[in-house]
Amino acid sequence: GVWQPPPGPKTETPQAAQDRERTSRLKESYFITRGGISIFEKLAALIPMDELLADLSEGDEATLGVLDRLTGYMEQRVQYELAVGADAVAFGDDWGFQDRTAVSLDLFRRVFRPRYERLFAPVKRAGKSINFHSCGLLGPIFDELVDLGIDVSWHQANRVDAETFAQKCKAKGVSSWLHPDRQH
Repeated sequence: GVWQPPPGPKTETPQAAQDRERTSRLKESYFITRGGISIFEKLAALIPMDELLADLSEGDEATLGVLDRLTGYMEQRVQYELAVGADAVAFGDDWGFQDRTAVSLDLFRRVFRPRYERLFAPVKRAGKSINFHSCGLLGPIFDELVDLGIDVSWHQANRVDAETFAQKCKAKGVSSWLHPDRQH
């Protein structure tokens, strides 16, 4: 059969009411980030990486269909986080390996950028922040994420030229939250 995601979270449930109450209470003292929205990593959890990368580069309709259903599910998750009062929605997809990006810039633009636009739009409309985590070498994908409107980049510090990256963040108004090198 065709893979289907689980039902998305509902905003009118006892759990949602508890999440709203807790978020409201915490917002008295803190900036609240909620989420864990991911499309590339979740897709890679469903399809082995070597097959996934081949399918994406070939434009495999079945794989793109799974990605669309996954994006729809994550869109419901974004709406939930906004409904319970998050100040920021956290996204995370590891777009880099140690020495290169996981996909070409062209593939990112064709396949993933439109889906991120769809996921980021309600966050921006709500006037909330987008926090984006990614490990590995982001390269030009970072510029794409900035153009899409991320507010905070939580990246692997040893995979970028720190001074150049800091200047780019400052020029684009993106805060940087450093992820330490876990290998060394």
